Amino acid sequence: TFIQRPLDRVDGVARIDLFGVDRKEVMVEVDQERLRSRGVSMGQIVSTLRSDNFVLAGGYVREGAKKFYVRSMARYTTLNEIENIQIRSKAGKVRLGELARVTYDVPEESWEQRINGKPAISFGIKQESGANVVDVSELVAARLKEIEKDPRIAGHASFNVMFNQGFFIKESVRNLRQTGLWGSLFAALVLLFYLRTVRMTAIITLAIPLCIMITMTVLYFINWSLNVVTMMGLMVGVGLVVD
Repeated sequence: TFIQRPLDRVDGVARIDLFGVDRKEVMVEVDQERLRSRGVSMGQIVSTLRSDNFVLAGGYVREGAKKFYVRSMARYTTLNEIENIQIRSKAGKVRLGELARVTYDVPEESWEQRINGKPAISFGIKQESGANVVDVSELVAARLKEIEKDPRIAGHASFNVMFNQGFFIKESVRNLRQTGLWGSLFAALVLLFYLRTVRMTAIITLAIPLCIMITMTVLYFINWSLNVVTMMGLMVGVGLVVD
């Protein structure tokens, strides 16, 4: 609650997947002896539970300018409802509570998650479609620092970022910038060596950053992001300019 809800409110966050959290579940522990004695199979129990627990869209109703959507709600609300489900058997119908024990509890875990020897919970944050990965990563990192300072959490929990896609994107852009600078320098030296004229070398060398600036301006105004495809296009474009 203290962690997931603040992160859900971050602009650009679409979904948060939690791992290692002990969540209560409705467990139906079937007694095999009772099943055999009543002539009931596991398939019958599973199909009955699936068919009785659903939410079905029923269309909509208009009232003037308003539009009301209608849904058929048939979800279980209490354990007694599940226990009273009628299962077909050889001798007629029998209650599920007579064949199985229905409980609402944390299931037994066969694994545990630890970081540096301490119990840990991990979560994956997915950005919305079209959201800038770098911006969302920075906003999430800032929000995590705020959460760590929360009096309800301070001293009890800390966060370690295991994988940050925004970091790798920024590193790619930084590498592209450095590679472009070194590439331009070596291209100028090679051109100067072969052309033997400073004027022509300067014209070609200045054409490289000029073309990149014009392309980046166009990308900005047509709302394209700087991604692997566009960066590869820039690299090919620089090579064509030199040619």
